Amino acid sequence: MVGSLRSMINHAGDTSNLILDDDLDSYYLMDITLRKLPSIQQQQGDIAWQVGGWLRDGQVAANKIQVAVMLVILRQEALDYVAQRDVQATLNEDRNFNGLSPSLQTNLPPAAEKFRAANAALVSLLDRIVDGQPVAVAELKPRPGTPTRKVCASGKPARMNWTGCSTRVCRPSGPAGCNTF
Repeated sequence: MVGSLRSMINHAGDTSNLILDDDLDSYYLMDITLRKLPSIQQQQGDIAWQVGGWLRDGQVAANKIQVAVMLVILRQEALDYVAQRDVQATLNEDRNFNGLSPSLQTNLPPAAEKFRAANAALVSLLDRIVDGQPVAVAELKPRPGTPTRKVCASGKPARMNWTGCSTRVCRPSGPAGCNTF
């Protein structure tokens, strides 16, 4: 499903002709929206999935170096590049082409701040793990109303079709041993 969604986003970008726009503000905004945000969301999901598994299995201390690497990547990609540099470049370039766009100048900063705050929460949680502080698996669970992934009794995602557990075994009505993460 994630792959299909990413393909759809790429197709929309490829067929929109935005890449041909000579305005740099449009380019930066398109790059954030079509390329960077989907990639960061995938990273966040992968990080939460992997770290959640380590927490459930009591293996987070043994994987502290990997958590530190995840932290650096997330901090650099999400907070430094997108939330600060790319958004600021979009806002700066806005005035250089077809004049200042009041709606862009008004709406982009709060959206970027919301994105930064959401990522800062995950970064903070990973910082705590690297510092050796206790973190509960529940802290990685999605907020109410967020789509969930099905998990087999082994803790593996149902979509990955590991031995003994598949998407056919872990249906939404679910047999015993199929949980929601």
